[in-house]
Amino acid sequence: MDWYTNYLNNFSQNPDEEFRQSLQAFVDSTWDNTTLLKTVEEETSVGSNIFNTIEVWKNSISEFAVNTVKDAKDFRRLMFKDQTHNVIRGLKYRFDNNYWLAYEETTEEEPFCDVSIRRCNNICKWVDTDNGEIIEEPCILDYELASPNVMYTKDVATANSKVTLILQGNDKTHKLKKNQRFIFNQIPYKFTAINNYMQNNYVDKDTPLLYFD
Repeated sequence: MDWYTNYLNNFSQNPDEEFRQSLQAFVDSTWDNTTLLKTVEEETSVGSNIFNTIEVWKNSISEFAVNTVKDAKDFRRLMFKDQTHNVIRGLKYRFDNNYWLAYEETTEEEPFCDVSIRRCNNICKWVDTDNGEIIEEPCILDYELASPNVMYTKDVATANSKVTLILQGNDKTHKLKKNQRFIFNQIPYKFTAINNYMQNNYVDKDTPLLYFD
């Protein structure tokens, strides 16, 4: 029975391992045979601003909300050759002369590795009150105006200039406070609420993506 025990301990695979290995072999064999193959820059970790070059399959996203009320060109899905590649929400990417933020990553149950990203369409600037440093961060200004306090007229209901600002959660952006002022497109805004509840886990309470109203 020694040979059988050795086989079970060192060579045998459960169905999950066998399927993932077969899928990785299939991806390896077909990786170059596509029009989707592109080279992008990926941040090494959230907030590092250090980028490495990596090959991906870059594809569009087909979702009702994206294709009806959003600009579909601002949303992309990246698939990675290494199916164990680590991607997380809030990671930045650079390609096509733009920064992009990851908003949905692969779960550990999925046998493939991809990430959904959205293009940063603005730059957020503010002054660090601790040292006077001017900080710049690529950001997403959602272009769908909405408000809990809608202004009614005879003919239409108009939102009172409330927008959602999406920022990478890092050491600098976590210092932003409620009521802090900013100017976007020559219009003054202030933060009325901060959504920092989308934690990666409960232990370190890391929030890699922040939403500001």
